[in-house]
Amino acid sequence: MRPQKALHPLVMRRKTRKRSKRKKRSLKKRKKPTKMKKMQTKKTNRTTKMQTKKKKKTKRTTEMKKSKKMKK
Repeated sequence: MRPQKALHPLVMRRKTRKRSKRKKRSLKKRKKPTKMKKMQTKKTNRTTKMQTKKKKKTKRTTEMKKSKKMKK
């Protein structure tokens, strides 16, 4: 079994490996375009769904129509 990492005395939590600034920058550059693409597709999907959504007929309206026909 691997020994557990000691808690950092000042912060009282486990110390994590620090990433270099250059690596962080490269990660940021690589991740940005995909994130933007995802956002755009989500937006378009939502708008198209809203346009194609059909109104649901409620029971109440159908009953009212039937009763009107019966009265005639």
